[in-house]
Amino acid sequence: MSHSFIRTATAEDSLAIARVHVESWRDAYRDIVAATHLAGITVEERAATWLERLRADPEQRPQIFVAEDRGEVVGFVSGGKTHQSDLPFDAELYALYVKPSHQRRRLGRQLTWALANELMERGFRGLVVGVLQANESGRRFYESLGGEPVGGRSRVIGGDSHFEVFYGWPAIRAVSGLPTV
Repeated sequence: MSHSFIRTATAEDSLAIARVHVESWRDAYRDIVAATHLAGITVEERAATWLERLRADPEQRPQIFVAEDRGEVVGFVSGGKTHQSDLPFDAELYALYVKPSHQRRRLGRQLTWALANELMERGFRGLVVGVLQANESGRRFYESLGGEPVGGRSRVIGGDSHFEVFYGWPAIRAVSGLPTV
């Protein structure tokens, strides 16, 4: 029996989101991004960033949802207006992370669906997400939701160049298995 549920994040979640973010980054990118860069990412810095986002004007801030398990934040998703103006999508999934101990429990899907439903309610039509090409499990996840490769670019992380693949859904409703709320 699952004790997890998805809810809208609040400013009080910023530290918990930061913990998930740092732990998940270090796990997902340990063989991809330089170890010195991963070691330099701090929960305190990420918490300040998340607090700023969660306290921003509701019309300007991203949509952020958390997954809780027995009262502990174990995953999160954020998204909103796209930053990829060269791609034909008006919405973007900015970040999706689930603690390694809670992966493969469909929380990533549930978080993605919560975001997609909220973005549709707000009038967005198409969704895009960027994933490092070397992050095979991340790419497989978005492919399992029906995402199709729509472009890519190089980006620098920790002083090293990495290729990022963009996956898109021309209609947000096409996110596979999307339950309507």
